Amino acid sequence: MAAKKQYHPLAKQLVTIQIVWTIASFILFMLTAFMKNWLPFGSKLMIPVMIVLVLSNFFIILRNAYEIDQKGTLFIRLKFSIV
Repeated sequence: MAAKKQYHPLAKQLVTIQIVWTIASFILFMLTAFMKNWLPFGSKLMIPVMIVLVLSNFFIILRNAYEIDQKGTLFIRLKFSIV
């Protein structure tokens, strides 16, 4: 007998947020990589952009974890679900 896994809507939202943020981060990073040829300070811009993207991802993860722990809901949530 095949068993179908049922996922909690909160877990679906977390996965959706991470997927959307990963795609957005990739696009921002690639735009920065293309702009380094056009801007005079472009080569110095890559590392700060990478650091900001990683720190913002940590913020999203930690803030949502805190809200789930305190209230049982997400702080950063989307109105749609990819999963």
